[in-house]
Amino acid sequence: MEQNKTTNNPNGSLPITGEVPVGRRGSTLFDKIWDAHVVQNVEDGPTQLYIDRLYAHEVTSPQAFDTLRDKNIGVFRPDHVVAMPDHNTPSDQQEVINDPVGRKQVETLAKNCAEFGIKHFAMGTKDNGIIHVVGPEKALSLPGMTIVCGDSHTSTHGAVGAIAMGIGTSEVAQVLASQCILQSKPKTMRINIEGTLPKGTTAKDVALYIMAQLTTSGATGYAVEYAGSAIRNMSMEGRLTLSNLSIEMGSRAGLIAPDETTFAYLKGREYAPKGEDWDKAVEEWKKLYSDEDAVFDKEVTYRAEDIAPRITYGTNPGAGIAIDECIPTLDEIPEADKSQFLSMLEYMQFEPGQKLEGVPVDYCFLGACTNGRIEDFRAFASVVKGKKKADNVVAWLVPGSWLVRQQIIDEGIDKILEEAGFELRLPSCSACLAMNPDKVPAGKLAISTSNRNFVGRQGPGARTILASPLVVAASAITGVVTDPRKL
Repeated sequence: MEQNKTTNNPNGSLPITGEVPVGRRGSTLFDKIWDAHVVQNVEDGPTQLYIDRLYAHEVTSPQAFDTLRDKNIGVFRPDHVVAMPDHNTPSDQQEVINDPVGRKQVETLAKNCAEFGIKHFAMGTKDNGIIHVVGPEKALSLPGMTIVCGDSHTSTHGAVGAIAMGIGTSEVAQVLASQCILQSKPKTMRINIEGTLPKGTTAKDVALYIMAQLTTSGATGYAVEYAGSAIRNMSMEGRLTLSNLSIEMGSRAGLIAPDETTFAYLKGREYAPKGEDWDKAVEEWKKLYSDEDAVFDKEVTYRAEDIAPRITYGTNPGAGIAIDECIPTLDEIPEADKSQFLSMLEYMQFEPGQKLEGVPVDYCFLGACTNGRIEDFRAFASVVKGKKKADNVVAWLVPGSWLVRQQIIDEGIDKILEEAGFELRLPSCSACLAMNPDKVPAGKLAISTSNRNFVGRQGPGARTILASPLVVAASAITGVVTDPRKL
């Protein structure tokens, strides 16, 4: 049965999505991509959806491969699957993983890929990195695709104009076995950011602002499309950051209509179509947009000018403020939320009404699938150039991939960082989560470009402020939470 029309990538057997129906009145971008991938609708049940790309890493895939063995079945379309380790990968050296659990997970992924014939980007090789950084930068993620991975931040890939969703281990097994998944179609939401972002405000700040407005559950049950003039003027790296954080407000997926910025980013990359195939692909991708009369289940609009550099003060990404604001007072918190609010502040060792500018920081982290791209390192370097890292700060600067690391070296950014007292580390998820050696000690305060500030996320008892690369850079220089606009 032909489940989806595809054309072969001239660089190999990895696919590019075929034509997507257009001209359907009232269709959102999400609807167009979803409808083009429907194999069948189950009556009073979920949709059987064809998947163009499955990404697999070492944490959630072992059980899925074991399921295949238990049922004595193979991987249906191994050329549609790409795997790499990232969560357990050390950033100081990559000769050995000392943690036995992490080492076993990485070794198991390599064995599973060899057994089932899956493309594997091994730790320490030039193709490796964080899976949500490598996918777009190699053009393995393309407009119009459906993309899944056993990781919540798969929403990142939606920035190229794709439906990208995190899935569970049992669902990974479904896709391995059938290249399909059973999913209920989410509702649609459009978030418009209109206007021009102020100086010092980045895509990370936009995401933190939206989460503070909508709360971390405000988009639950929705697929979110980001639109508006501020989004159109955002770089591809910025769009990837914004889409990455979609899951943090409960969204099933976050996507952005592809445009000339998207095409310029993808053109010439390793797995992008080439020659005439590229021209044909772009013509199809240009049809991927929400119709003018498309109706969303929910739509909100924010002014870009209202968004300043931001930081979090609590233990979820929505508990945030502009960097020059104070933590809310108890009078500003609804009665039903006061207990949770006070619990967050007790863990973070902050007080209601406190201003966080000037609070000493112990650790600064630049990296993760949120902010581990070349643009993030350029931004960080622009702040620290000609200055010196504060003596009280431990800084981890971790590229999202080996390609990003090479770009940093080629552009001389590594020299700027070195002269300022920083060390460029090796690609890894690093201090985003406590699954590798880069753990923040209990009680220490980290200011981080990662995506989550949950209790213990960066290490048992660690405290985390989420911020942009500019804010983290300024804080690394001064040793305290610092507004980069003032530096």
